[in-house]
Amino acid sequence: MIRCAKKTIPHGKTKQYRVFWSEHLEKLKRKRDALRNTADQTGRTEDVQVWRRQDALRKTADQTGRTLIRLEERKTYKSGGDNQLS
Repeated sequence: MIRCAKKTIPHGKTKQYRVFWSEHLEKLKRKRDALRNTADQTGRTEDVQVWRRQDALRKTADQTGRTLIRLEERKTYKSGGDNQLS
């Protein structure tokens, strides 16, 4: 049992998870999913284009949110936040 625990419990640094998902991204995802269902059912080129355009908007918003989080982390680090040793 100890051997199994040593094998499965990670050693070393574990990644810190930061939530980036928001209600705005959730709305974009729902709209994208609805448009995909419509495009799959009708098969029209116009519906597929609208679905892909909406997916691109969601991806852009997702990437923008992640970038903002990274910028905030850098700002905290450069200003001498709590995580620096004195």
